[in-house]
Amino acid sequence: MTLIEKTLDITRKIPIYALGSLIALGVFACDKKISKPNNLASPLGRYLSEMKYPYDEERGVVIFPDSSECDGWKFFQGECGQEWTYCERFAGGKIESREDKCDNYTSKGAVCVFPNSTECCEQKLVYDECEH
Repeated sequence: MTLIEKTLDITRKIPIYALGSLIALGVFACDKKISKPNNLASPLGRYLSEMKYPYDEERGVVIFPDSSECDGWKFFQGECGQEWTYCERFAGGKIESREDKCDNYTSKGAVCVFPNSTECCEQKLVYDECEH
């Protein structure tokens, strides 16, 4: 093999090595799966999509604007992250976790209690399905 043939052989392999390196880098660099909430096909996904909060799929946590976190379903049920709910941030109410169902998916539901004592399920409030 002549020097020119060796050089051509090496230059043909460089893009393959470079591509392999990029793929390996991508695999190892992506250790967390942070999804946009609208990728979740559930009431939790719809709710998070409306609220625009990211969701860490591997750990099952919602990440709030102040970088605090909460289990996704516990947040959806009003058990944590209450200050980040639609009720408390935008509607002037106080969120409570109740055993009575607000949907067909969970055994508990987040209920928004307004200063005038009226109530509305959090997810219905987000979709403007309540009067308060």
